[in-house]
Amino acid sequence: MIQVVVLVEERNRSATALTPSSVFCACSAFFTYVSLDREGKTLRIPPLKLVTQADQQRFEEGKRRYEQQKQQRLTSQI
Repeated sequence: MIQVVVLVEERNRSATALTPSSVFCACSAFFTYVSLDREGKTLRIPPLKLVTQADQQRFEEGKRRYEQQKQQRLTSQI
């Protein structure tokens, strides 16, 4: 499973220069991809190579987000 973050930014068209104050987040989303075999069962994929501290931090944030969502799914089924 891999989770991809998509951020859509919009800029103020009346601004003459592209500055941080002329750009804002229009929307954001998380897309989760799961690798499936021919029978529709999940496949294990090679682990992500975390090179930098920022990579490790984003990975841990995603892991926490996944666990929270998993817990919400379990409690909503009760």
